[in-house]
Amino acid sequence: MRTFILIASLMSPLLFSTSCDLLRMVKEKVPSILKVTVVDENDVPYGYVTVTLVNEQGRVIASVSANERGGALFREGLVAGTYSFVVKNATGTELKVLEPQTVKVALGRTVEVTVKVERVVAETDYD
Repeated sequence: MRTFILIASLMSPLLFSTSCDLLRMVKEKVPSILKVTVVDENDVPYGYVTVTLVNEQGRVIASVSANERGGALFREGLVAGTYSFVVKNATGTELKVLEPQTVKVALGRTVEVTVKVERVVAETDYD
């Protein structure tokens, strides 16, 4: 009985480490997809913007260009987690994200989210 307890106590960290490695491998191999639609404060689609996805650690995961209807798709390197957005218009001006501040993505799931931003009106000089 003592031998069994000794072997079990020695194997416990190994089993825990192996299960953590297995979970990490599953998270890396089962991709998640995030479908984003960018709209302005009046819910009008805001096209041709750059949407950057940032993880909880502040690391940029990917940047994609939205189509004319504000649609953008993230699938490469996307694993389960909580993400925030940085949105820039065609001139590179960062737009204020009104909602949501973050989005939670589940393992192997497709999540659709509408990101509402404040539209920047270009200033013109009539002098």
